[in-house]
Amino acid sequence: HVGTALELLKRIPASFDRGRAASVLFLALKAAGQQKRLVRQDRDYILETFDAIDSDDEHASGVNNAFRKVFPLLTMLNAVSDLGDPELVNRALSYKQDRLAQAAALMTRLTPMESALMAQYYLMALHNLGRLETAVPDLDAYLRALAASSAALDPAGPWFPNGVALPYVVETLWMFGRPDLVSPALIERMLASLAAHSSQPQ
Repeated sequence: HVGTALELLKRIPASFDRGRAASVLFLALKAAGQQKRLVRQDRDYILETFDAIDSDDEHASGVNNAFRKVFPLLTMLNAVSDLGDPELVNRALSYKQDRLAQAAALMTRLTPMESALMAQYYLMALHNLGRLETAVPDLDAYLRALAASSAALDPAGPWFPNGVALPYVVETLWMFGRPDLVSPALIERMLASLAAHSSQPQ
């Protein structure tokens, strides 16, 4: 079953979905004691997933290309960091390019709404990899900017990404030690948005 699950990753056509699915599968295999199945003499399913993310069509229609790339990239970086193998981590971070530099560059190309969604994934990946202080030397300024940007976010519209943006901002600020930046106005907007979305027909 493990081999079948790993081979099924290739059948997920969109790298946006494949990268996120792979990260969950890899961590599930670690929890099941099957982590060694991820890298064989002839196959490296982790590096294959990075290849899939890189091969994403730059001109595909739909969501912003930077968002479509950075979401699976960050989920993969978080998964790799949790596998607990320093050699594997170093190989993944330097595979074909500096993966943290790639993530940082993609983050600068996101819209404010997309940045609100991805900030937590980005900061968690850096923290888990022990690179937070070097990649974001002024974390406080980063979090203040995130809180300030939330004022311009419109939570109306589709649940994803609009509806989840403010909860992500609030959670990120709490998670990284700045709950004081979660203003009453931000909480009120978030609760109003959640109520509005929950009342919509599914």
